[in-house]
Amino acid sequence: MLTTLFKKNPDPSTETMQNEQPDYAPSHDKELALNQANALSGEEAAAAEFILQCQFADARLIAAQHLHSKDVLERVLPAMRNADRRVAKLIQGKLDALMAEQQGREQAQLCIARAEALAAEQQLLANQVVDLDHAWALVKNPPQEMQTAYDAVRATLAARLARQADLQHEVLVRTMHLRELAHGASVMEAAELTDLLDRTEREVAKIFAEQEAASLPKHLLTDFTALHAQCKAVAATLDQAREAMQTREALLHQWEAGHDLKPEALKAQWAAAPAIAQDGAGQLLQQRFEALLAGVAEAQESVRQEARAARESIGEVLDALEKAVQEGVVRTAIELEKQAHAHEARKLPISSGDAARLTRLRGELRKLQGWAKWGGNISREELLKAAEEMPGKNLPVTELAKKVGDLRERWKALDQSAGPSAKELWERFDAACTTAYAPAAAHFKKLGEERQANLQAAEALLTQIRQFAQGQDLQAGESDWKALSAFCTRTAQSWHRLGVVERKEKKRLDREYEQAMKALQAPLAAQQEQEAVQRQALIAEVQALVPAERATLDKVKALQERWQQRAKALPLERKQEQALWQQFRAACDALFAARKEHAAGADAERKEHLAAKEALCAALEAATGETAGAIGKLLRETRERWAKAGHVPRAQEQRIEARYAAAVGALNKRLDQIKREAAQAEQGALQEKMRLCLAVEQALAEGKEDAPATAEQWQAVPALSGETERILKKRFDSGLAALQKKDAGYAAQLEKNRATLLQNLLRFEIVAGLDSPPELSRERLQMQVAVLQSTLKNGASGNRQEALLELCRLPALADAAAAKRLNTLLGRLRHAA
Repeated sequence: MLTTLFKKNPDPSTETMQNEQPDYAPSHDKELALNQANALSGEEAAAAEFILQCQFADARLIAAQHLHSKDVLERVLPAMRNADRRVAKLIQGKLDALMAEQQGREQAQLCIARAEALAAEQQLLANQVVDLDHAWALVKNPPQEMQTAYDAVRATLAARLARQADLQHEVLVRTMHLRELAHGASVMEAAELTDLLDRTEREVAKIFAEQEAASLPKHLLTDFTALHAQCKAVAATLDQAREAMQTREALLHQWEAGHDLKPEALKAQWAAAPAIAQDGAGQLLQQRFEALLAGVAEAQESVRQEARAARESIGEVLDALEKAVQEGVVRTAIELEKQAHAHEARKLPISSGDAARLTRLRGELRKLQGWAKWGGNISREELLKAAEEMPGKNLPVTELAKKVGDLRERWKALDQSAGPSAKELWERFDAACTTAYAPAAAHFKKLGEERQANLQAAEALLTQIRQFAQGQDLQAGESDWKALSAFCTRTAQSWHRLGVVERKEKKRLDREYEQAMKALQAPLAAQQEQEAVQRQALIAEVQALVPAERATLDKVKALQERWQQRAKALPLERKQEQALWQQFRAACDALFAARKEHAAGADAERKEHLAAKEALCAALEAATGETAGAIGKLLRETRERWAKAGHVPRAQEQRIEARYAAAVGALNKRLDQIKREAAQAEQGALQEKMRLCLAVEQALAEGKEDAPATAEQWQAVPALSGETERILKKRFDSGLAALQKKDAGYAAQLEKNRATLLQNLLRFEIVAGLDSPPELSRERLQMQVAVLQSTLKNGASGNRQEALLELCRLPALADAAAAKRLNTLLGRLRHAA
């Protein structure tokens, strides 16, 4: 019956599919249908027919698991959409999955095409690759072959970006090198600076010739070109300055070696020479020129003085020459004749008598020299004797060599002045000198052996350098740079400690040493340059720290540890190491100084806050004489200003808080005192106004004509607060009007209310907790029950306030005892209210 009710009209497409498969007939048994559905694996068409014809939902769901192709799923979905929601949902999910997969493949193909286009671009930008990565990230589960293709193209793009980063780093390093050259160019040689600039320019040109150079920032080349032009200009200036220095130095050399110089001509030529900078070297040249001018002036003055002295002294020279000739002192006579000859050479004035005398003395001197030849033999005998006696004197080597050389020079001098000696005498002298010189010869031979040993040590050190260089993988950049730096330092020290070698060998050794060390020092210098950049980065990190942050000290310590680690790993050149360390230390000191200044500022601010709080406390302490309203306002304002005030120094915090609490406590006590005084004053005013009311009412009852109280007396009493003032004023005015009118009815009403007043007094005494007269003890007991019920219902405070108003509102006569009870009761009720 249920099957009949829920049976659907067959779908036309279903009928069509049934017609297409007339031989297939699913079972009408549920268990058998489930078995048939499980057996449909791999038979997609049969599974579709089974689903369209089967009447069991679970079997249809199992068969739907075997559907995979889009065409079959789209054929089955319309029939199941209204017939079986579970199967329809499953089929729709599979269709959605197929569609998502197809869309993913299309997106992946678009990303791969985009990546290939980027790889073919001449100029590749990093943001393009980032956008490509974002697009690929949106592709869900791409096929493996597409993933592989994309990874290959993406690797190519990554390699290009990495090369761009490397090129940019290389340009920045060389730009920084140029900047350092620009700062230190003034102390370099022009040729060295030009060579460095040309080499750097070639390196950068090679970098920008690469394919990825087109993607580099344009300002890199602009900055490099500007710095290179600046350094070129400095080099040209240095070259011009060097040429100017050389020109002026050549002039000085020429003038210093010349004669007959004139100061005016020297000044003109010096002014016409190229200008030089007035630095250390320029000032030295100027000082040399000024010294030369002073020397020329002094020489001219000396010549003039010599001319004057020559005329005066030529006679003295001739007298001495004549005396030397007469005494046979040939050497002295020859020296004096030279002086006379110099006198003639300088064309100094000489008289005719002195000239004739000089000619005569020269003839006599020549005769004397002939005799000297004979005397030369005697002198040679003396020299021979001195040479033969020299070995026994044990002279030092240097002095011995000097004396032997001096003996030989004197022998040669005798050959020139006294003629050649006999061969036998010469051989004896030569043998004696050779014997005397033997210790010196042995010493110099030892020095030669030491030079040979130094030469061998230098060769061994060069071999050690070459072997060390062969063991280093310098091209790969994986060397132990610390060990390499230490080796270079030790080697340089060892080389400088080598002893003396022959000059011709020293030039060769120095050249080979420089070539061998260059192979080690060039990579080390490049690595040290990169290390210097890293040190500059550490300095920049220190300079970028915020002094006020709490973590700054930890960051500085970490940076200092990193500095020490880098310094240990790769030491720089001593000057550069010291300069960078000074910069790093200055940055750290500046940071600590800023922190100290910030702390000082915070202390000053806390002191200002302390001064403000001291002023607030002083204001509170000075306000004890103010009114209650002024004190309350001051307390509120001070509380707000105190809360807004900042922190104070910790050492003063407890004290100022205690002072503030004491001042506030004192003012609160003063407020309580003022309130008590006000309450007492109001209680007295209440009792006084009640007394005036009773007096007027008593006068009316007694028939008196004059009022015992007037309105002026009433006004003289301070006004009461709240409803009490109005009620009592109304009662007083009513009594005073009745007294003036002699109102007997009002007087009768006063007498009538006497009993009510007494009842109220008794009841309100119970409420206020006052004792009643002993004679009313019975009535008091009876009334306590009613009072207790009223208290439980309305509350004690409300009963007492109402009792006070009721006593004030009721005009009644009262004797002295009742008036006394009323006065006491009013004081208690007013205090409780």
